[in-house]
Amino acid sequence: MTNREEDDFSLYKRFIAGDERALSLLIERYRLGLLRFLYGYVQDEDTAETLFSDVFLALYFKRAFTPKTSSGLKPYLYKIARNKALNHLKKIKRRREISLENLLEKGEFFNAAPLLSTTAQPQNPQEILENRALKKELESALKTLQKEYREVLLLRYYDHLSPKEIAKVLRVTEKQVYNRLQRGKAALRKSYLQSQTSHPKGEFYFENDRKS
Repeated sequence: MTNREEDDFSLYKRFIAGDERALSLLIERYRLGLLRFLYGYVQDEDTAETLFSDVFLALYFKRAFTPKTSSGLKPYLYKIARNKALNHLKKIKRRREISLENLLEKGEFFNAAPLLSTTAQPQNPQEILENRALKKELESALKTLQKEYREVLLLRYYDHLSPKEIAKVLRVTEKQVYNRLQRGKAALRKSYLQSQTSHPKGEFYFENDRKS
């Protein structure tokens, strides 16, 4: 065990014995390194700060660290931090896996205001921002589609016309409407995914169409 590891464990033992000043010293010692490490995963300073606090809350409440079960306090803390960051990213991805069909059928695709309604209220402000960003990205993706795909998606999901009604408006067969809907959704998904940058953006999916 190195001098640093011995010092870490000495501070940890003092903390376990009730000396919270020792915990403050450990927090100060690892603050910058862990924040930098966490930011590398989440790319957001406030989120990194929150996860950093969670790391030491875990240390405080679990008190599971011992020299026998770990190669040192530093790798132990970084392991906790990594797990916290990965779990956070998984939660974001799950929240962003929105059914685009439901989104469109509720008329929320072109207007973020319904997100604040009682029928579709996100759990927190972060979700509001994430959903608004997703809708903006999908609107941009929609503009890249061919006219025949864009118009059927608008008529079906924004104006809520049935495939039969759309066929009458466009003077095509219902089969052509269904084909354009499927191809249009595939093209929208492709355009959306191509627009994504390297940081996690999430995914969306379509539920099976209900013929009506």
